[in-house]
Amino acid sequence: MTQRSVLALIVVNAALLAGLAAMLVTPRTAEAQFTAGDRYTMISGFAAGRSNNAAVYLINLNNGAVAPIFISTANDSLEVFSGRVVSRDTASSRGGGGGGR
Repeated sequence: MTQRSVLALIVVNAALLAGLAAMLVTPRTAEAQFTAGDRYTMISGFAAGRSNNAAVYLINLNNGAVAPIFISTANDSLEVFSGRVVSRDTASSRGGGGGGR
């Protein structure tokens, strides 16, 4: 192997290593894709009126459904609730006939 080809291999390896490092260091958003076509996001926060609880809200971005999950720090348990479709709830409160449950 000539010195020129060794230098070319070192440059290529350095470029590949830099690309790999950039992919590993770059932060990515959390995505939860359960079914094809649906888009979800999660929002974490505190649960108002619930001491020793944190909340994670799973939100379907296609239809506005929200499902809260409460995490108890006192006994390390999860409490999952069935969700609500916020757009339907707000339409029914305005008299839009959205038909809340």
